[in-house]
Amino acid sequence: MSLRTHKHSSVVNVLLVVCRTLWYNVNMTKKKTSIRYSDEAKTLLEKLSRKLGISQSALLELAIRALAKQEGMSQLQESDQSEHS
Repeated sequence: MSLRTHKHSSVVNVLLVVCRTLWYNVNMTKKKTSIRYSDEAKTLLEKLSRKLGISQSALLELAIRALAKQEGMSQLQESDQSEHS
């Protein structure tokens, strides 16, 4: 990979992270909650959020949505939405 291609790839990745973060901050109604996880999960969460330049909350939101999409559950059904209102 040439230096020029690598720089272009890095810029694209940064732009994708910025776009995801902006979308998350604008579109997500946030509710305070607490969860328990292992030391390893906490360390991975911290490292991933630093690497991607997003908050741990944003990272968890993206991970949950990615898994839901993978499982064919990418959108809340109307009945699910009414439960959360």
